[in-house]
Formats: sequence, structure tokens, C-alpha cells
Amino acid sequence: MFKKGFLFLAANPLHDGHKELMRFALQDVEHISVYIGQRSKDHILPYSIRSTALQAMISYEGLTDQISVLGAETKFKSLDFSEYDLLIAGSDFLNQMGAPFEKNHADFISQFKHIAMNQRDDTPLMNNARTAILRNSSLITYENNRKGDISSRKIREKYRKGESVKNLMPPCVKDCIEKYVSVFDLE
Repeated sequence: MFKKGFLFLAANPLHDGHKELMRFALQDVEHISVYIGQRSKDHILPYSIRSTALQAMISYEGLTDQISVLGAETKFKSLDFSEYDLLIAGSDFLNQMGAPFEKNHADFISQFKHIAMNQRDDTPLMNNARTAILRNSSLITYENNRKGDISSRKIREKYRKGESVKNLMPPCVKDCIEKYVSVFDLE
């Protein structure tokens, strides 16, 4: 078992797929530190809302001893990744390292000796990303148990179309973000 895992999320919005990835990873790691991206664009929920939603989900799921959220004062470039045994990521995130223009992304991922990922049906890990990962790291794959795939992009689309997002995110997350979802119309 690994001691400490690192999970990078945009969480725009947080959903059941993220929750499932964290639950899978907790089978292999004692503690997960989550970093929420601090990029600010018109179609991204404010950092404080995404952070509050994540904290609410962690509490709702009874995972406060196993998962912590790195605070807003934590700057990505100042993180020491050598203290983490495991990078936890989705296949969509890992596939970005296969693109030639994403050198910084590949450099970041190569700092981890072990990587755990959630394999989504609609976003399989591409061969070039798998090859790049296996050059430096071992790979643990969790199979998605959900019927149908889920992604933040699909949830934002549903909000824009006025469709239901029920059963796609924990109720506590929906409650946290509900009055801010109009930002998704700006995408």
C-alpha cells in the first residue's frame, strides 16, 4: 500500500466519477491530497465554490481522515511531488501527456513512479500516453463500474441544455454549485 497520493482536479464541476476515482485509489493509498486547479476563466466555477463542493463531498462520504484538500494558498509550482508515492488521475488527464505540445504536462507526470487511473469507456488511455507513462512509472488501472460515462464537460452540456444532472454528482455538490452554473453558458 502507498502512503500518500496526489490528485489534481479541475472539478468544474465535481461529479460521481471523481468520487469513484478517489474511492478506488483509497484501496491502494492511505491518504490522498487533492489540488484543485486555480485557473480562472469565464466558464469555470469560482475556485472557492469548487473547493467548498469538494470539502462537502469528502465530509458527506465520511472520508475526512483519508482525503485532504490543499488550500488556495498552495501554488502548484511550489509543490514537492517527491513526498507523494502515487499520482491519481483520469485517462482524459493522462492522454494530454501524449500530445507533443504538452511537454510540461509530461514532465509533471514523469515525476511519479506509480500512477493510478480510472479507465473511462469513452476516453481510453491512448497508446502514446501509455508508452510515455510506462517509461518511468508503473500503472494501476481501475475499471469504471458506472453505466455510461461521466465527465465534467458532459455535465456542463446538460446544464446548458436544461437537462437533469441527477445521479451524476453527490447531492451536496449539486447544492454547492447550483446557483453558479450559469457560468457554464459562457463556454
